[in-house]
Amino acid sequence: MNNFKYFILSLGLASLLAGCNSGNQNTLKVKFNESVSDGRVFEFANIENNKQLKDIISKPFIVKQSEKEIPSQLIFDPVSKTHSLLIYPSIDNKSDFTVETGVNPSTNYTTMAHAELWQKVGGQFVDRKYIGGQFIEVDSVRVPDECTDHSFFIKYEGPGWESNLVGYRFYLDWRNANDIFGKRTEKMVLENVGQDGYDSYHNLNEWGMDNFKVGESLGIGSIGYWNGESAERVAKTDSIICKILAKGPIRAMIQTNYYGWQTNDFKTNLTSFLSIDANTRLTKQTLVFDNAPATICTGMIKDTTCQQFKITDGNWTAFGDWGKQSLNNDNLGLIVIVKNSSIIDFKTDKNNYVVVLKPENNQASWYFGSAWELETNAITSKNEFETYIKKELALLNNPDSF
Repeated sequence: MNNFKYFILSLGLASLLAGCNSGNQNTLKVKFNESVSDGRVFEFANIENNKQLKDIISKPFIVKQSEKEIPSQLIFDPVSKTHSLLIYPSIDNKSDFTVETGVNPSTNYTTMAHAELWQKVGGQFVDRKYIGGQFIEVDSVRVPDECTDHSFFIKYEGPGWESNLVGYRFYLDWRNANDIFGKRTEKMVLENVGQDGYDSYHNLNEWGMDNFKVGESLGIGSIGYWNGESAERVAKTDSIICKILAKGPIRAMIQTNYYGWQTNDFKTNLTSFLSIDANTRLTKQTLVFDNAPATICTGMIKDTTCQQFKITDGNWTAFGDWGKQSLNNDNLGLIVIVKNSSIIDFKTDKNNYVVVLKPENNQASWYFGSAWELETNAITSKNEFETYIKKELALLNNPDSF
């Protein structure tokens, strides 16, 4: 499988629509540039601004390339309050896309992005442990006041999301830190992870494993507050509600509302949005505050046995490390990518490598990701990992180069 990249097509929608007629078929003409058309998710953003495209997809539709149906997904961006059309093209076919209206899409797409949330029902909390019951998949959950770490109420202790390359989860309790599921297959695997107990996924399985230890750190790309000496996670809140916004097949999204997040003498409401696209290792983290603190932070676990690096290219800076830091003692690379305009400083504390950020208009965002040497078509060295990151930075700096 080629390493697909995500691609945002946000401008010039009118010029991309051609060949419309009174029938059911409309053609989207996209001029491919061979240097960047190695396969990625195409996002026709802000559909509301293009009446022609909006009218096309107001009915059931499919997207074809050379007469073959290809995956597509309508998605709502809760931050910009706009809809987008995602298209997953074939890398072996540079032909135009055709949108056929009035046709129900098939359901046999290969899902390449997925998000999920499972909770137990039929049991009860006893001393903050959930006893009995069975897991069911849900679209949202308000975290019970009794729930804490290792309460056995939520499958693998939080929501999970994955692409065909990597999986992640975060702890939906006072820890609120991101963890990694390394994958040895490009199939979606999280549905079955954690069904047979909380210990099994820490061991190497045919599908992969939870290959990362978070401990007291920021894990990878978690939300934090820099108090001047150390990073504080989102530990103290009035309540938390988590929702699955999109389950794929091309993009998966999770929303988490932290009501009354308090750190030091500052208290605010925070909404977090996590998303991952097909064929990328990167998760995008977006934060929206009712009233943002002057600074926030993110980062990754501090492992002094690993090789650290920092790469700045254009509007973005990536910092990360590479080394034998997986739970299986394999090479694992970690990366956080931030906009230069939001960076205040880089710091370290006892547990973390940290970047301190300045929210703008009560918002902040960054990317984080990982690469494990046991993946399919794996990255196996620090040099390969840095090469991969440089390609991602080039795409972030040139999102409309096609």
